[in-house]
Amino acid sequence: HDAPELDHARCDREKTAALRAKARLEELMRSGKVEIKTEGCDIYRRTRVYVTVDGKDVAATMMAEGLVIPYQSGQSRRLPGPWCR
Repeated sequence: HDAPELDHARCDREKTAALRAKARLEELMRSGKVEIKTEGCDIYRRTRVYVTVDGKDVAATMMAEGLVIPYQSGQSRRLPGPWCR
């Protein structure tokens, strides 16, 4: 999944969206039993992590709430994200 950037936001709307997403993630992580599972790496050698809270997928929750979007491989970070359109 792709989340808005906080430190490298390309517009004010992206920074605002990043702050909302961060606050919601913190809320979810404090709301129950957290389980973290890793599964290999992505093309940038970042560890893929799956997080659940009380058995519910955190990424799916955040996507349903419009706080993150599906990651599209090969998408240029130089292009404006959906938060800046």
